[in-house]
Amino acid sequence: MRLRFLLIAVALLVAPAAFGGTYSVNDWCFYVNSLDVNRSCNNGSGVDNFNPPATSGTFDYVHLGDNASLGTAIITLGPGSYNVFAIFNYDINEGGAMNEFATVFGSLPIGQVYSVAQGSNDPTPGSLYSQFAAGSLDNTNHLGSCGGDSCQDVSVAMGYTNIVVPEGSTAQVSFIVNDTPPSNVFYIQQGDNSSSSTINYSSNLSITPDSFGGGDLSSAAIANPEPGTVILMAGGLGLMLLGLRRRKKA
Repeated sequence: MRLRFLLIAVALLVAPAAFGGTYSVNDWCFYVNSLDVNRSCNNGSGVDNFNPPATSGTFDYVHLGDNASLGTAIITLGPGSYNVFAIFNYDINEGGAMNEFATVFGSLPIGQVYSVAQGSNDPTPGSLYSQFAAGSLDNTNHLGSCGGDSCQDVSVAMGYTNIVVPEGSTAQVSFIVNDTPPSNVFYIQQGDNSSSSTINYSSNLSITPDSFGGGDLSSAAIANPEPGTVILMAGGLGLMLLGLRRRKKA
């Protein structure tokens, strides 16, 4: 099975790469405001070619073996506005690839998006790979059941739109693939009608201030206090002065 991103005059063909155990991963790629198929995608070379802002974290499709965690990939973002997506085409190896289905669990948080569709090289408009290349996911599970000719090879894309990272802060988007379901989060579960095994996809976003921006945050707080802080300070000074006048009279 190969992956072709439907771009204008650009096509990428990638060959499957498998690791030991119950699962194998055919295709994966990351989208950060645009798609560059030469960076942070499986290009069929048999090696991890992660490039900033994507880092492999624990995601290593060559050496995972039978580890319970299939891996976590991390996108690190500086100040700015972003749309960030990941796409994965995993197989549950029992029974072949064309007997899979997907189930969506939990409520989709604001700003998070996803799509589930067949993982084969589908050239039709609106296919999962063309959605991903265009940076627009339709929040639809197209493979919610599997029976007879309706079974397909599942691929999953998910991510976030309109991420705003303020000055002095850093964001991390983590994409987690695991053979056990996460708890209390939105996730997508890939199943197989020949196996009880599952693959579970989830993600999270965190934005944290840098270490006081090298002192900038503390300086800004002193130079430009919030209006509420000014009122509290003024009120406190007033009470102190009133107390001193009463002591003098006594």
